[in-house]
Amino acid sequence: MFVSLFIMSALFGGCSPKGGSPRKEAEDINTGIKAIVRRASENVEKVEHSFIGEKDTPIFVLEELHTSRKGQIQHAITLVRLYEKYNLRHIGLEGFCVEESSLNTQWYLDAAGNDAIAATGVAIRFLKEGEINCAEFMKLVYDDISVLPIETEKQHKLKPSDKMGDSINAYVQAILKASPESQDWVAQRIEEINTAVNPKDMRICDFRAVLVRIKDYADKKNARVSDEDEEVMQQSIAFWSSRHDASITIVDKVASLVNMEDIKSLAIIIGKAHTYDIRRMLRDAEHSHFVLTPLCIVQDDKNGDLPWGVFERKMEKQSLYSEGYKKLIHSAFSSGSKPSPVLNEPWFQGEAELSLFIDRIARKVLGSGAAASGSSPPYGFNESEFIGKWVEISPRDISVVPDEPHKAVVFPVSLKDRTGNEKHKIYVKAGLNSQKMKEKMRSVEELLMEALRELDRENDIAKKAESQSGVAKITMHTNAAFAISKDRLSSISTSS
Repeated sequence: MFVSLFIMSALFGGCSPKGGSPRKEAEDINTGIKAIVRRASENVEKVEHSFIGEKDTPIFVLEELHTSRKGQIQHAITLVRLYEKYNLRHIGLEGFCVEESSLNTQWYLDAAGNDAIAATGVAIRFLKEGEINCAEFMKLVYDDISVLPIETEKQHKLKPSDKMGDSINAYVQAILKASPESQDWVAQRIEEINTAVNPKDMRICDFRAVLVRIKDYADKKNARVSDEDEEVMQQSIAFWSSRHDASITIVDKVASLVNMEDIKSLAIIIGKAHTYDIRRMLRDAEHSHFVLTPLCIVQDDKNGDLPWGVFERKMEKQSLYSEGYKKLIHSAFSSGSKPSPVLNEPWFQGEAELSLFIDRIARKVLGSGAAASGSSPPYGFNESEFIGKWVEISPRDISVVPDEPHKAVVFPVSLKDRTGNEKHKIYVKAGLNSQKMKEKMRSVEELLMEALRELDRENDIAKKAESQSGVAKITMHTNAAFAISKDRLSSISTSS
């Protein structure tokens, strides 16, 4: 007899509750704040629940599956609309702990050099790859956005055991062996588990409660399990207790934020597993709130989802890509052990700086304005233009080379350590997507919509970001190849 569980998907899933309507459920979707929510979420989200309470600062609860790249893009579209049309400036993020440093993106603005096209293009690529979430994307593109911590490190640092399902099965078997008459009791607990961890309607508090009941019942019946199974069960109870406590902390933090005079509205990004608890507590405290679910989750569209092995790297604050040019670049930078987000991580900052520099150089030297910037180094750049926190490029070392069907730029790059000294030297060859360069400038929302369509056409995420030919997409305008020697780039074409 085995327990049918969706354990690992449930850790990053759940759902908002079903059942009775809130006491103050508004009926007219076309008026006031509900009309704003409807327009902001149109074609990308479903408004699962809404509640208008006595405390009227609106809270937009954006629930997610942490493995869903498509869901992150759909959330980003909603957030962009709320920002550009309805003055949203504050986002609370599950997984961002109060003990962490604030997210300072001045280094990103400096590397972008007031080039909004580069800043937006690089940020969209990172979001589409799954390297960053929708809140981090908003902070990179809109510097006046505040991404706020709503969790504590103590609650966030506990990790689930991948042997939890085995431990539960061991307890079930031990109970039946010690007490055969408990078969009906066991069947009821199994049903409760399957209900509690159902990705369509998960409830953290219910799952934790049934684990406690199973362990207590086993002790009462003198049902013996191995030391390992007992340890895993205790670890699982502790983990789910911490996630329930995290829901309480999130609501407490949110309540304090919306009481601040300068916060007129607040979006929070949470895993679907938290939705039931958080929605209930917000309603009980009379906070107006709206639960938004990406359409990909509503439609059970898993295209582009991160596989578990890749997501484990994200949990450790590493790049999702373990091979290829990202490995070459990231080897120069060491990281700490703090929880996500990754905007403060050296590997991310280093890759972002390099990507911004590549896009700016390629578009200026090879693009339609190339003649105005000069036909020889430094191509109109000043000497310190590309001295970043982690990356340095001398404009005088940039050369233009033939690159079928057009031309490309080639230049050496210094990857620096924390002291500013060169740690590695690599070479970059970058070309333009000529068709994209001809297109008119588009809004951030339109670019995100295109990223969503591109994700639909992609296969499963690979171990490296570049193609079989060794070319990586830097932005929609720019492609690049990377090598430790200049000669290795001669046979690779980066323009199209």
